Amino acid sequence: MLETLTKSEGMQEMNRLGSKGTPFFFLIDFEKKQPIVIPLSDLDPEILCYTINGSSNHENFMPNDESIDFYPREVPFDSYQERFNKVMEQIHFGNSYLLNLTFPTEIKTNITLKEIYTRAIAPYELWIKDQLVVFSPEPVVHIVDGKISTHPMKGTIDTTIPNAKSRLK
Repeated sequence: MLETLTKSEGMQEMNRLGSKGTPFFFLIDFEKKQPIVIPLSDLDPEILCYTINGSSNHENFMPNDESIDFYPREVPFDSYQERFNKVMEQIHFGNSYLLNLTFPTEIKTNITLKEIYTRAIAPYELWIKDQLVVFSPEPVVHIVDGKISTHPMKGTIDTTIPNAKSRLK
């Protein structure tokens, strides 16, 4: 299992590795409570695999050709309709022009998370054993002239942050 750190420990470890010029992998959960920071030389592809724009920490996998069955537990239509109407109301008021309406969705499938990872075709992919799989067409983190910045998809931000709207620009 991967060791998670506190937010402070994660920042300290990234600074320590970065100051030594040690390449590292990091993952920060959306609540920023359990970051993972690991030197690339310590990554075990039996526990964590990544592909970042063509670079990866594993050999190419041969996915099996078994057909895939997905069985989502769909959100009841009434719940969806209620939230959709709230979204449309806010758009009408001018409070937003673009957003993603999403719901946590339990999915049962006949294949493993690792198999999903091996079949994904995306420039950015991540698999953590028995925990998660992620694939995305776009990067979230950019490094330019040694400065790390993030650009979340579609300008998302926590609206409780002071001056959140102006920080998106």
